[in-house]
Formats: sequence, C-alpha cells, structure tokens
Amino acid sequence: MQELQTELKAAKDKWAKEVELSKAEKGAPGYPFPVAITRYVPTPEAAAAWDCEELPVRLVIKSAEIGPEVVSVEVPPIFPGELSPEIEKAVAKEWKKQIGSKKKAKGEVWMVNKILEWVEAHFVDLLRIVPSYVDSYIGCDDMGASMRRYTLVGPAAEEEEEEEEEE
Repeated sequence: MQELQTELKAAKDKWAKEVELSKAEKGAPGYPFPVAITRYVPTPEAAAAWDCEELPVRLVIKSAEIGPEVVSVEVPPIFPGELSPEIEKAVAKEWKKQIGSKKKAKGEVWMVNKILEWVEAHFVDLLRIVPSYVDSYIGCDDMGASMRRYTLVGPAAEEEEEEEEEE
C-alpha cells in the first residue's frame, strides 16, 4: 500500500491539475480500494495537428495485491464508436506488461508514472487505433499556415447511443 501511495503522490506532484485521485468511500467493502488516478493527458506537441484537446485515462487498482489481474483502465465514451474501449485495451495491455516486467526502477511497483508517460508518448497511436475513424482536412496551424489536420469521425460512442434510445 505504501508503494502505491508514493507512486500516486509522485504522479499528482508531477502533473498537478491534470490528475485526479479517488478511492472507495469509507465503510465500503474493501476500503480504500478500488483506488483510481485519472490523468487528462493534454495534446502533446507531436499531436498538434490533431483536433483532440485531451485524452482522459483512468487507472484503477482494485486491491493491494500487486499484479496485472487487479488493474484496469477506463476511458470515457467521448470518442467515436468503439474507440474508447480499444484505447482501454491498448493501455491496459501495456500497463500489465510493465507491472509484470522484471526491470523496474526503485520505487516503481505499480508503474503509475510510467504508464501515464506512455499514454502521452503514444497519444497519436492511441487515437489511430481504429483507422476508419480518422479523417483529415486542410486547416491552419497556430501561425496561420495551411497544414493537414486530423479529426476523429464516426458513430457516437456506444453508451451515448443507449442513453438516447431510453429517452
């Protein structure tokens, strides 16, 4: 538990306003678990041509037992179609791989900072997981020059569609 608290605090210190921490309510079974950290990853410089302001990723740890089976990833259904679940799968796969790795730096057990850095480094790759949702157009950069820009298009996210049908 101490290692997890240290890693979560380090992430909060590093990214400050981009990060939110949460845990189960007092009295809930398994308290304080699940513990979660959400980082609203801003568009990195390498993704400046993309019309996507941020990529929110929530890392959930379900118990103090260290291992890939107690972690999960959540991405809100703000992206087209099945893109959010596909991003979740890709980040979860990488996170579980990192947790299971034998080569860890001192103080890195849960790999929280490493996976959040990985998400930022792979921002564009994650947005391109479903290539059919990527569209391009000629737009302008910050200096007013013409450039190719990228946007996500496609069907509404699955949860949003279900809510609309109920109304």
